[in-house]
Amino acid sequence: MERMQLYLTEAQKAALLALSRARAVSIAEVARTAIDEYLLRNADDEWECAVNSTFGIMPELPDGDTYERAMRAAWDERSEARMRGE
Repeated sequence: MERMQLYLTEAQKAALLALSRARAVSIAEVARTAIDEYLLRNADDEWECAVNSTFGIMPELPDGDTYERAMRAAWDERSEARMRGE
């Protein structure tokens, strides 16, 4: 992480302070989160923006590698069953 200094209006500072207290995090954390969200919404790459905005939307799903292996195993089982005439 790199240190930066910013000039904020009194209203911006007050809003950041209120959010930080409500979330029980530092003002810097609120600012970093806001910057991350802004950068996601304004990404140059439309595909990257879509992926980033949906990342983690279904945490109950297994990771990609585990999911892919399960899908391939199910496909193999279906193919073998068809070959046996089932």
